[in-house]
Amino acid sequence: MYVCGKAVRVVFVLSRGAAVPGLHFPELKIKLAVTDEYSGYKRIDAGQVCLVHLLRRAKSCAIRNGKEKHVQLYVRLRHACRRIRGIMAGEVTIRELERQVLEIADGYWKEHEMRVALTNALPRMLTFLSHPGMPCKNDGAEQAIRAGPAKEKKLCRRPRSAEGMRCLSVTCSVF
Repeated sequence: MYVCGKAVRVVFVLSRGAAVPGLHFPELKIKLAVTDEYSGYKRIDAGQVCLVHLLRRAKSCAIRNGKEKHVQLYVRLRHACRRIRGIMAGEVTIRELERQVLEIADGYWKEHEMRVALTNALPRMLTFLSHPGMPCKNDGAEQAIRAGPAKEKKLCRRPRSAEGMRCLSVTCSVF
């Protein structure tokens, strides 16, 4: 799915291959976009890493590892992301935020997935600060998709089988 302003383009493809975004959304090559770090966007200079997806990944990591240190690092990252979303652009601010994110990343051991993820995301984590109007997250598009099916399900009678519910969900998602 590609959202630009109020326009939405949805393409159903049976692949998550790296070539898919370039084939179906060629305008991504010339525009900045917010991505969830899906590998297909690595071929395109996407611009902004979705802060919400990054936080979800850190939370999942903290829960999975069950270590107090990882929970504390997740909480620090969440606090930093909330602060990031509420500020205006400025060179000093951007450098300070980069320093904070690197400090959080250094809290993980060298090969840890979150240290690698944060270090790799950092150059594209604060792009929205230097591009006014660009969002710092892409979950608004995902929420818009979910809102349609939820309303449709309330309006329709409940399907009588699991297959009926699956078909209704797919149909509502397309709408």
